[in-house]
Amino acid sequence: MNIEKCTFENCKTILSASQAEKTKKLLGKALCQAHAQKASAETAEQNIPVDVQIRRLLENRGFEELKFKPGIFLKGDKPNQRFVDLNKKNTAGMPELGILQGAERVTEGHGIIEIDDLKIEIENIVNQKSKSRPKKEQEKPKDMKTREEPEKLILIEKENEILPVPVPVHISTPASTVSAIVRPAVTPTEAIAAWKEFNDLKQAIISDIDRQKIGDKSFIKKSGWRKLAAFFNLTDRITEEVQTRSDDRGWSWKIKVTAIAPNGRISEGVGICSTSERKFAHIEHDTYATAHTRAKNRAISDMIAGGEVSTEEIE
Repeated sequence: MNIEKCTFENCKTILSASQAEKTKKLLGKALCQAHAQKASAETAEQNIPVDVQIRRLLENRGFEELKFKPGIFLKGDKPNQRFVDLNKKNTAGMPELGILQGAERVTEGHGIIEIDDLKIEIENIVNQKSKSRPKKEQEKPKDMKTREEPEKLILIEKENEILPVPVPVHISTPASTVSAIVRPAVTPTEAIAAWKEFNDLKQAIISDIDRQKIGDKSFIKKSGWRKLAAFFNLTDRITEEVQTRSDDRGWSWKIKVTAIAPNGRISEGVGICSTSERKFAHIEHDTYATAHTRAKNRAISDMIAGGEVSTEEIE
């Protein structure tokens, strides 16, 4: 009987036959549990869209996205308020960035040191993505179109359970082979397998404290949806928030949240909460927070769970 060991640098952990077979098939080499997780995470990170990486960078630097103008980020007070506009990009994929002096945009070359440093960081993200792109993709023939295949699942082993990590795969297909009608993206067998993996994941990470029974049915709460979003590597942002006043001195909040998958696919969820629903302990905070939770749960659910209803939507 051959004994398989982890091939990562100096790690010589002895592997079970099933672990060695799975990691060789899916990652190209035999890896232990810890290094398989690291390899899977690195693969998923490399496939995160450039815009999402830049958004994360800007948020970490204290920039805030305009709620009603997605793609425009601001930081600081006028005069000399910094801005980054993801909607305006040059041929190299770099967004427009600079400072605002009154109503005038002072773009790159005339900015402050912070903008110059930020420009370098964004250039590194754009250039790294360009370098990691396969040569064939950079030099596509004019008669080729890019289409997106369904997410491929890399399996990693954790405490004897299999957890899927979504990794997007892009391929090029001749325009002549693109179907004129909407067709299934996967075979029935692949769909059944993916759905089973999703349900196995729910059973593995969603515990009793993440569920609430209402009537004779059990619904996933906020904590459960956050776990699912983390394991599927989803990011989200508020894209709309509107407060409407009513005649009885009450109000309602309507919030729209957009969830973003690593492959760039998006899903929108809308949540509404009114002061007339019930008695709130902290009415101003609670109505806004409830609307946001409902919208975020809905966006996550529509992305990965076929529209399953959350506890906060039923309450």
